[in-house]
Amino acid sequence: MKKLIHVALLSVLLMISCAYGDAKLDNELQQVISQQREKNHINAISLSVGLPTQKTTKNYVVGTISQESKTPIITNSLFQVGSITKNFTAVLILKLVASGKINLDGPIGKYFPEYPKWQNITVRQLLNHTSGIYDYIDEPNWWDHVMENQNKIYEPKELLAIAYKHKPYFVANGGWHYSNTNYVLLGLIIEKITAEPLSKSMSTLLKTAGMMDSYYLPVNYSENLLRRMAHGYYLTYDNTKVNGSWAYSAGALISTPQQIVLWIRELFDGKILSLHSLELLENAVALDTGKASTSFATSAYGLGMFHMNTPAGVIWFTPGLTPGYRSLWVYMPCKGISFAYSASNTLIGVPFHVEMMQQIISALLANKAVQQDIAKYQHEITLPSYCSQVKPAEKWSFVKF
Repeated sequence: MKKLIHVALLSVLLMISCAYGDAKLDNELQQVISQQREKNHINAISLSVGLPTQKTTKNYVVGTISQESKTPIITNSLFQVGSITKNFTAVLILKLVASGKINLDGPIGKYFPEYPKWQNITVRQLLNHTSGIYDYIDEPNWWDHVMENQNKIYEPKELLAIAYKHKPYFVANGGWHYSNTNYVLLGLIIEKITAEPLSKSMSTLLKTAGMMDSYYLPVNYSENLLRRMAHGYYLTYDNTKVNGSWAYSAGALISTPQQIVLWIRELFDGKILSLHSLELLENAVALDTGKASTSFATSAYGLGMFHMNTPAGVIWFTPGLTPGYRSLWVYMPCKGISFAYSASNTLIGVPFHVEMMQQIISALLANKAVQQDIAKYQHEITLPSYCSQVKPAEKWSFVKF
């Protein structure tokens, strides 16, 4: 009898596994990151996927901790995630807006009288990159300086001084230009309003999202943390120790794809922001003019994140780049799918994001069990109007900024 029960139970488990197509899907997604690793000579890649009705993530890793090590990375190996930090900074600002402590369309001159050229720029213009303020990383030889001084701690005002001496790209609200300077200013505004270090506000937000293994660190890393990090490279140069102070609130977060998927789910499920604040986060501007964009058929920038139309429909996403790492999170609101990945290489000049998005999404949408999962999700959830109104793009591409 025990043997019969065991066989019956095993049969049920196999049916559940086969019904979801775990083995096939797992193999395809593992193959995606393995092939990308080999093709682009990447030391390590980590990928996590959240499916519509599944509470846990599906996690995939390939590679080793460093080029010299034979120790494989694991799901909780840490990566610098760069500008994904901007998404968190934008959320902190919107929380202060919701509590009445910040006027989204108020000028920043009240916070920074020492920068009179910027006095009439608004908080919103910083958030959506329509301020025109020069990006300090465009300073000649910037990256050489950063990589040659890995332990240097950059003070925010040091970064602002670089930007302030340059002419703006355009007058405020006269265009769109991605600028890390905008988010450094936002980080300082948060400190001024809360009267506490930004690291404390970030830590509180990470805990709220359940991200207990993510860290905002604009300081040199501890040896314990370095042992957990996948080493990051630019060409053959190991830049793991380049600390996040050069990016501050624009890019000093360290995390894992699994943690970032958790963040995406909590954010878009309305557990971090109110519905009104989430709508503000999604208010986007066109990348060519900087004017308000009401079309989801073309790419645009919200507050700390992009939206883009693809052959699989509209997606929201935020990319991240540091001197040793490249990362991305993607949320597919019309299908309930989210995923994030990090690679331990800058991959400058390589169409990495386009290929990864295309291959990951194609593998997911071709899976019959995932299709059933999406159908159930779409039946149970009220989808955004653009899900039915916007025709999917004819080809895969990626925003240029």
